[in-house]
Amino acid sequence: MERTCSRRRDDAGPYVKVFVVSDMEGVAGIVKWQQVDGVKEKRAYHEGRELYTEEINAAVRGAKSAGATEIVVMDCHGAGGGWNFNSLIPELLDPACEFVVQDHWTEYTAFLESGCDAALFVGMHAMAGTADGVLSHTVSGQAWRGLSFNGTLVGETGINAALCGRWGVPVLLVTGDRAVCREGKELLGDGLTTVDVKEGSAASARA
Repeated sequence: MERTCSRRRDDAGPYVKVFVVSDMEGVAGIVKWQQVDGVKEKRAYHEGRELYTEEINAAVRGAKSAGATEIVVMDCHGAGGGWNFNSLIPELLDPACEFVVQDHWTEYTAFLESGCDAALFVGMHAMAGTADGVLSHTVSGQAWRGLSFNGTLVGETGINAALCGRWGVPVLLVTGDRAVCREGKELLGDGLTTVDVKEGSAASARA
């Protein structure tokens, strides 16, 4: 697991730390499995990486404009092979943030443990079994069918929210398809800010 070097403010203003948790399936313009599959490494995947990176950048710019002084991005997309949790394109990433390359899903917690002010979930997808979800699944579409915490069915948004909650970090934003935005509000409350970038149906998706 690697993280780029920290940046520090030169002024004496308030220090605000923001954690960006990102995934590919919920990104605008990504509607096919080929766009998120690093094992086959088709042209569609690399085009998807560009869309992914730019959507992360939008969140970084928003966080910075709202006063964030340290922003760390954790890539949570398991693309397969050497691309696991490493699908963003470093040279295209906004220089205002740092990023983490993990070996295992959600293993990086140091930033949360050190004290963090907010978490933003970018490019999220709905949980497995969501009829109107775009590329919906939970962790692994082959190995997982459902997961619940204390009787509440959750997807990856819920898993990551629980991870952040372990260290008292509030989730302020969820972006992705309309289904995951609905899922996020049902789980985290109507006060959650959501941005739906595409809408799916049982048979198709449009971005």
